[in-house]
Amino acid sequence: LIPAGTTSRFDDLVYDEITSAACPESTDFIEDCKNLGVSVFVFGNDWLEDNQDYADYFNESNQYERYDYGEWIIYKINDSMPAIRLNDGTPVDYSESINSIDLTTDSEFPGGEVQMMYSYHPYFHAYIDGEETEILENDFYTMKINVPEGEHNVHVVYKDHVFVLCCLISVIGTIGYCLCINRIEKKLIK
Repeated sequence: LIPAGTTSRFDDLVYDEITSAACPESTDFIEDCKNLGVSVFVFGNDWLEDNQDYADYFNESNQYERYDYGEWIIYKINDSMPAIRLNDGTPVDYSESINSIDLTTDSEFPGGEVQMMYSYHPYFHAYIDGEETEILENDFYTMKINVPEGEHNVHVVYKDHVFVLCCLISVIGTIGYCLCINRIEKKLIK
């Protein structure tokens, strides 16, 4: 399974669902994953033979492309949900960089929750038109933001102060190392 964002809690959910795959609602789990933006499902041949309900679900659906790789079967979804969308599934245009996501709503934006299929983490900060706003965690441990109706600029950034501190320590350590090497070389030259 390759979701858009994973957390250990999501992995626990996956494990719980897969280990109880014989129950009738097992294919509901696939739909939940699809709604999360999962676009690829990977199964072992043996496991799929033991869990025929999954095999039937994928083989009878026209939504998936099937790829056989020896012991593994891969199903690729053709219409997974977009990574950032409104509650009704309408995609929202956005751009990403290394540690941030930017999106803009237009004057026709109805307002409401914008679902982001990225794992929730407290180091994420959201800003609507420059003002910080709360990031909420949804049922699947991904992020959602309440955006008012109308035209807005939304900026979500990952701020990890520990990372900055580690970089600073590395730079200071590198400078200290260079100074020590320089002193040693001066002593050897004398």
